[in-house]
Amino acid sequence: MLRADIETIVVGQGPVSSLLVLKTCPEKEKETDASRPIAPTSQPLPIRIGAAEAANIGLVLRNDKNLRPMTFDLMGELLNVMGLHLESSDIARVEGTTFFARINLTKPDGTAVTLDARPSDAIALALKKEAPIFIDEKVLETASLPDFDKVKRQQDQANMQEFQQFVETIRPEDFQES
Repeated sequence: MLRADIETIVVGQGPVSSLLVLKTCPEKEKETDASRPIAPTSQPLPIRIGAAEAANIGLVLRNDKNLRPMTFDLMGELLNVMGLHLESSDIARVEGTTFFARINLTKPDGTAVTLDARPSDAIALALKKEAPIFIDEKVLETASLPDFDKVKRQQDQANMQEFQQFVETIRPEDFQES
């Protein structure tokens, strides 16, 4: 699992899907758990979610107060009343275009409990309770956007090697006019 934060959220309307983009946070890995692997670079993971869910996550990000409790407020209050602590929310797996999340809780007696959740609910709750969000490395391998900077660096390096080979094989005769 790699630590993640929200990079952006786009609220779609009508037939346009809403999009939540998580990114891995190499700089936060050591803060959370030194035993977890550290991502070499930030990797974006786009997740399609409903417009209402995207709007709700936006409310949490802006720390807006509502007249009535939202679902994530209710879930957070239920955790408090039951004495449960939210350890983290994980994006655990992906099948096709469907993502699966978990919320990881600790009971008052120290027992760990893991519940299945929709990614939007797990993320909203993690934000509300200020708990870390993690992404399974296999999910990143399967569904993350390519690292376009890395691709460009690799292409630049290949071009430089090709040019260097050309320069090393050039001879004065190659410049004579025929």
